[in-house]
Amino acid sequence: MQAACRRLAPLARTAVAAGATRTLARAPPGRRWLHHDRYAGLQGFLGGDTDGEDGDYPGGAERPKWAIASKIDAMGPALVNLSRKVRHGLRQVDRVLDLFEPGQLGIAFNGGKDSTAVMHLVREACEAHPTHKFTHVQPIWFQHTGCEFPEVETFVQDTARQFFSYRDGLKTAGSEDLNRLWVIQSNTSEEFNEAMAQIAITTGIRALLISSRRTDPGCRDLSQMALMDLNPVFLSHTVVRIDHERKEEADRSRQVRGLPLGIGLDTTTASVNQPSILRFSPILEWSHRDVWDYILASEVPYCSLYDRGYTTIGITEDTIKNPQLERSNPAGLASVFAPPEGELYTLEKAIGAEMASPLTDAIEEMFKRVGVSIFGPTPFELRNEQAKEALHAQSKYYPAWMLKDENLEGLSNKTDVGDIESPFRAADVECTAAILVIGEEWISGAQHEQCSSFLCAKLRSAGVKVRQTLYVENDVDVIAFMIRRMHPLHKYLFVIGGLGASYGDVAMAAISKAFGTGVVLDPSLLRRVIAAAPPTGLTAYHVRLSYIPYACELIGSSTGEGGEVAAEQEGAKGWRAMMRHWPVIKKNNTYLFQSNVHALEHRFEECLTPHLSFPRFLKTTIHLKMRLAAASRTLTEVYDEFSPGVSIHQWIHTLDSGEDSAVVTLESKDDAQLKLAVERVLGAFPPESIVSVDWNDA
Repeated sequence: MQAACRRLAPLARTAVAAGATRTLARAPPGRRWLHHDRYAGLQGFLGGDTDGEDGDYPGGAERPKWAIASKIDAMGPALVNLSRKVRHGLRQVDRVLDLFEPGQLGIAFNGGKDSTAVMHLVREACEAHPTHKFTHVQPIWFQHTGCEFPEVETFVQDTARQFFSYRDGLKTAGSEDLNRLWVIQSNTSEEFNEAMAQIAITTGIRALLISSRRTDPGCRDLSQMALMDLNPVFLSHTVVRIDHERKEEADRSRQVRGLPLGIGLDTTTASVNQPSILRFSPILEWSHRDVWDYILASEVPYCSLYDRGYTTIGITEDTIKNPQLERSNPAGLASVFAPPEGELYTLEKAIGAEMASPLTDAIEEMFKRVGVSIFGPTPFELRNEQAKEALHAQSKYYPAWMLKDENLEGLSNKTDVGDIESPFRAADVECTAAILVIGEEWISGAQHEQCSSFLCAKLRSAGVKVRQTLYVENDVDVIAFMIRRMHPLHKYLFVIGGLGASYGDVAMAAISKAFGTGVVLDPSLLRRVIAAAPPTGLTAYHVRLSYIPYACELIGSSTGEGGEVAAEQEGAKGWRAMMRHWPVIKKNNTYLFQSNVHALEHRFEECLTPHLSFPRFLKTTIHLKMRLAAASRTLTEVYDEFSPGVSIHQWIHTLDSGEDSAVVTLESKDDAQLKLAVERVLGAFPPESIVSVDWNDA
């Protein structure tokens, strides 16, 4: 490993020599090179404009013109959210290019969809940059020896020939364009850390562009830019193998003038005087759908495995085809580049153009006011020839970009596979959930909220642990922010309220905004709304109810043959009856219910209970004839011994005599662990203090 990495140094110098080296004198007027900024100010420099809108550049410099951004802008409203993310990503990469010298940036490329998207973002940013060229960015492939898919290896090599080769005179001995891709064997995390440590010491690379996304395993709390902490590597066996000459060279590198403290060659780890590397992901907040919409809109090649049912690609030992993409399961598919299912049913067709026009204008204004786009019924023209061929291929699986539920992307990984027929089935034993309740009437105390208590009890009895319940007001941005924060932390997020025909019912717009998508008109829901319109007449607020988040699912809706008639019959029963049978809206792992407890109970029992098949919680309740303070020390010791497998709850119960007694509840899904914990509690107190012991399911 060390010998392989030492060979990287001359290659890095060659890469810099091959292109024009940027100097401060070449900075155009109005453009500020931030070579003297410290790392503490770097996040603020890159972290602006998080809403995706165009921001001003330092010194009032003219904004770069990126061809791909203009191309996506011209494709229509369905890609407006992607357009914002692309512009934001390009702007961030452009600022990173400003910050580092040519030859100081590397890019990790493994042939996956995410690294493909990042690679083309960086290419696009370099095209419009005044001093950096793409040849100044060093591509690195951290290869898993002997367990890579042949298709991945072929795609990486094809990409290297097309995009990672010098075309300005640098040739190999065989008169071929020089391939500048570094291939580093890295089968374990230890080997990867060692490779990064060697790159930091032996080359000029000071930042690595990566393709991590927030939904990737282990990336939930990842920041967009941070230093890779190589301190544990240097403190282990690697530090012994770094000879004294290398250490002196690293010490001298910190003397280089013109580089910022904490960023350039003077970057060090916490307690070891050796260089470190900055890592930056421009697509951290992108979704699975964002990545694929960008690849398809850009018309760039991608690995052929994605055309054959794989949604994620790891190594051959742990990667399988995603069963959600089987062509026998069309309900799990959606894409703005594919024809929609069913007929194109519009409001104009339902009530006539004259009546529909003012309602449509009002609805567009409602969604525009909160920053949500309305997607049209017609798909974009699919110009990516590879994707077009895969869509119409005679294969058992659809391509990866057709996946509807982005939370099921990980089913291509064997460790994430469960019973996908159940929306509540997870890979692990314990399943967690959170509840978000919308409504100012609950926050103000004007009404007593019952839905969350009902839902907590039902989920608990089904083996789902509710870890968090939160109340928010009817504000689209607040709701969207909380959904973005909560849904990655739990297996399932249940949103209650904000669903109806009043001005404050904004849950569907908030869910769309949270997942960075728009809304679409659902024909079956529109039929219900029109059939159930109140005598006072159809308003824009009524019709808005039929606009749902793009690529969501309707659980409990009338589908299939005769579904249109059933929807109209449902609506003919009246508005109240129709809302009682309104389907559950599911977007990825987020479920939207009404705030009416009777309607919630009806829909939960009918639509979701059949899918709840988790191991149940086992519960034992112990009544102690003593004060809780006297029992707390023993209960704390039991908790420390058996947590997290066994949870312990305790509270005070007042007896008829007026005395306080302690009530202790122990819960677990492991019967053996629960019995051991109960025996530990019972053995810690005298028999006369134990009033009763109740064994039952939770």
